[in-house]
Amino acid sequence: MKSNIKKVLFTLVILLLFSSMYKVFSNEEINHIEFNEENPNQIEQSGFWNFIGTTISIDNNWTAVRDAHNWCTGEGTENEPYVIENVTIYSQASGSCIDIQNSNDYFIIQNCSLYNSNSTYDAGITLNNVTNGKLINNYCYSNYYGIYLYESDNNTVSENTASYNNYDGISLWSSSYNNIFSGNVVSYNNYSGITLTSNSDNNTVSGNTVSYNNDNGICSYSSINNTVSGNTVSYNNQSGIELLNSNTVMVFDNTANHNNYSGIHVSYSNNNAVSENTANYNNYGIDLSRSDNNAVSGNTVGNNNENGMYLDTSDDNTIFLNNFTNNEQNAKDDGANNMWDNGSIGNYWDDYQGVDANYDGIGDTPYLISGSPGSQDNFPIWADFDGIAPVITIIFPLTDSAFGLVAPNYNISIDELNLDTIWYAFDGGGTNYTITGLTGTFNQTAWEALSEGSVTIRFYANNTGGNIGSAAVTIKKDINFPVITIIFPLTDSAFGLVAPNYNISIDELNLDTIWYTLDGGGTNYTITGLTGTFNQTAWEALSEGSVTIRFYANDTAGNIAFKDVEVIVEIPEDQPIIPFGNYFFLFTIITILSLTILEKQKKKCHLR
Repeated sequence: MKSNIKKVLFTLVILLLFSSMYKVFSNEEINHIEFNEENPNQIEQSGFWNFIGTTISIDNNWTAVRDAHNWCTGEGTENEPYVIENVTIYSQASGSCIDIQNSNDYFIIQNCSLYNSNSTYDAGITLNNVTNGKLINNYCYSNYYGIYLYESDNNTVSENTASYNNYDGISLWSSSYNNIFSGNVVSYNNYSGITLTSNSDNNTVSGNTVSYNNDNGICSYSSINNTVSGNTVSYNNQSGIELLNSNTVMVFDNTANHNNYSGIHVSYSNNNAVSENTANYNNYGIDLSRSDNNAVSGNTVGNNNENGMYLDTSDDNTIFLNNFTNNEQNAKDDGANNMWDNGSIGNYWDDYQGVDANYDGIGDTPYLISGSPGSQDNFPIWADFDGIAPVITIIFPLTDSAFGLVAPNYNISIDELNLDTIWYAFDGGGTNYTITGLTGTFNQTAWEALSEGSVTIRFYANNTGGNIGSAAVTIKKDINFPVITIIFPLTDSAFGLVAPNYNISIDELNLDTIWYTLDGGGTNYTITGLTGTFNQTAWEALSEGSVTIRFYANDTAGNIAFKDVEVIVEIPEDQPIIPFGNYFFLFTIITILSLTILEKQKKKCHLR
């Protein structure tokens, strides 16, 4: 009997103790699992893919390609374009490395390395009948073409490297309109660097470095209304910039030095504007051949082996405000009716032999131009008393600063005792805006007419002696809003008391600040990166239920965008937990009672 009672009591004590310990540790385990659920593993980032003898071909089937391959993501919209990135393709002459055809979806191809598509008309990247594409920071080597666009409109090709290709580095063909080529490095190609041809109109080629190509640097063939600006075009085997059968092209603010033929060559092309360029150390500085009604102004032309400027069977052109120095022969005119001044001011000639007796900055006798028609500059520029042009310093706007729809202010200083007139022009355009002070606001109507992207503003000042100084600043017109994509958290995902992580992406070249709010609260939480954890204190203050998280981003031009995601806050019910000390106290009481009962039973048995 005693033995049975002892066993029962001992079993009871063990069960109570085990039960208390189980509750304590089981509660800890629940909390641990809940924590993991609220802090999932990091979202998988884009990988890197290497293909040999394999190419990517998309023919209006983006969705199927995206669903079948993890190197393609996105939705094809302006806010969420399809993206191909971090792909290396060694074609082994099996076709264009990446070939996009018949596509109107928005897409980006970036950070790809593309080699060896050596078959004729193949390229590192080919766009055929394509719109809304962006090719960014790709490397295209040893292909037939580096990048090739055919009948393709409204695409952007920027920050790519296209070198050592069998034909052109970048080539645009056959009625391709409104494309932008900017910031590319194009060199050592077997033909030309960048070519626009066959009625490819209204395209912009700006800010590229084009050098050491076996033919011309930048070419416009049989195309109109293109803009070639701000490029550095040097050491090419033919001309730095060539216009052939191309009309109404703007060629301004380029540096075209050390090319084997001409710095700028205009052939069979009419009504073009060639202004504010530097053409030094070429065979010819600027060369017009069978080209009429062109305006050549504000260029610096020096140290060229034959002529600073040559007009070959070219008529009715106007040449003024150019600076000709140290050329073998400053100019030669074998055309007809060419004007070497604009009726009030001509050009600066370092070999002018006349005088300026009345100190008005204009030579008193014409400068005679070599060549068959006996042309002359009637108003050659004469250096004033100190022989120095006004020195302009642009204080504001700053280089690469961005502005929206409202025209920015300006602030300049000018070092000149005999200042006469101040003016400015946008993007080398034919319109000059005269100003009377050193501070003010740019012309709003002219600003609104400018295209989005890089804008070069050049300030001019002349003195009473006719010397003209200038200074330029390149800024950005940015009227697009940042595009925010929320990768995590997902819509309607649930979280407990621990603030979740976030992961977003933002498509914006001029990004300024990122912040978020929780459930429309008045507090903005500024963040410095695209990943992180929401503010824990603010999260704990939220009520249970649906919560709207709103991410904001603005750019340096002041454009603000936002994107929402709704999640759920679930606060778990409190589970009563008896402190371990209380269990120990209960265990002690039970033990004492058990011993007391045993002692009583022992006495009863003894009495018996």
